[in-house]
Amino acid sequence: MMNKKDEIVFIGDDRKVYSSDGEHIHTLTEPPMKTWWMSFVDPDKPAGKRFLGVAIVEGRSFKEAHWMSSHVWHCNPGGEIEATDVSEIAYKIPLEKRNRLLSKKELDAWHPEH
Repeated sequence: MMNKKDEIVFIGDDRKVYSSDGEHIHTLTEPPMKTWWMSFVDPDKPAGKRFLGVAIVEGRSFKEAHWMSSHVWHCNPGGEIEATDVSEIAYKIPLEKRNRLLSKKELDAWHPEH
């Protein structure tokens, strides 16, 4: 006989975890969605040419936002990334600035003090 610890569980469409006998054990929760400002640089390029752009992408974690920038929005130019959670000011970021690569010229015109 299996004890509670060894029971087979499944996750229903309601994101609740059930035991093999249908007993509700736990409800899964997801972390909140965050907005990430990701700056891309290529340290191998000459000075003045290293900046590749900025992508502002949503994700529950940096790892998810990085994946979204690469595989969903195709706004990751490669290089090294520095990311900052800007969720608290996300309401100030226009939708047309999100989910794409912004150039230095675009950033300077939109946000001169970046």
